[in-house]
Amino acid sequence: MSASSGGPDVAVGAFDARLALVAITPAVAPETASEAGDLRRRVVDAAAGGATAIMLRHPGASTNELIAAGKGFAALAEEQGFFFILNGAPEIALEIGAGGVHLGVRTVDPAAVRRIARRAQRELLIGYSAHYPLEDQSPQIEAADYVTYSPIFATPSKAGAPPLGVEELWRAVRTIGKPVIALGGMGPDEAYQAGCGGCRHVAAISAVLGRHDARAAARAIRTGLSAGLAAGREH
Repeated sequence: MSASSGGPDVAVGAFDARLALVAITPAVAPETASEAGDLRRRVVDAAAGGATAIMLRHPGASTNELIAAGKGFAALAEEQGFFFILNGAPEIALEIGAGGVHLGVRTVDPAAVRRIARRAQRELLIGYSAHYPLEDQSPQIEAADYVTYSPIFATPSKAGAPPLGVEELWRAVRTIGKPVIALGGMGPDEAYQAGCGGCRHVAAISAVLGRHDARAAARAIRTGLSAGLAAGREH
């Protein structure tokens, strides 16, 4: 493992232990009971391996399908002890008992979601998918509790999108006064590089819940991140 040339100007960013490793479900929802059972097994294994949060993201699912799946994930989160985030409508997140909701650039504004949660008298961690340049999204970033920043590395899920690279990630960590989650092409070596510049949160899709051994995959990424953070402190 090695950081990119030049080395980071390390300034460890804001930290939320619930978001150290966010494992995101594949975009395509399970179609059979067998597939649903396999995803459930991988979620349990990922949490056992060090995934601190699981994000349910099924963009093609209907409202009823998302509610049904979400209630199952919420129950599993209670049982297994991971933090559960829904990538979807805040009203659904509140209905199913998710701990957090993740928003995209074409969804509800984070400030509006904050008002919805307050009216419901509920605590809801609000995340936002930030993209380059960050300055264009300042109001949304300011209103959110955390942001994902992507793609940091090349990834098939964002084919055609040039990777931002770790130096841009490190800049975001230094300038945004809240947790920044590195997303895109994240594996153990990439988590190490993210950590070298003080990034304390990473997220992965195929690299964790897309693996048969999700426990080992999650553990390897957490190990890489921890090693990178330690190397950055020694820099």
